[in-house]
Amino acid sequence: MAMRQEHTVKRGQRFRDARPTLFGRIAPEWTVRDVFVGSDGLSYARVVLDSDPSRSKTLSVVVLTDRHHFVPGRTVES
Repeated sequence: MAMRQEHTVKRGQRFRDARPTLFGRIAPEWTVRDVFVGSDGLSYARVVLDSDPSRSKTLSVVVLTDRHHFVPGRTVES
């Protein structure tokens, strides 16, 4: 039996798509605005695009922490 892996994401963390963009540039960064548990019992993160905060999306924390899909972005000092 596999052990359940904990995936933690905190407000303010940054992530970017693990794949480069169409023209080979580094993908833009997304910042976690909120983390919540959905009605299905799974954890989700609401993220906003750093370069355009009017763009947002909700992603499963499991997907967001999967290095095949997303990688950590730059760290911002408080």
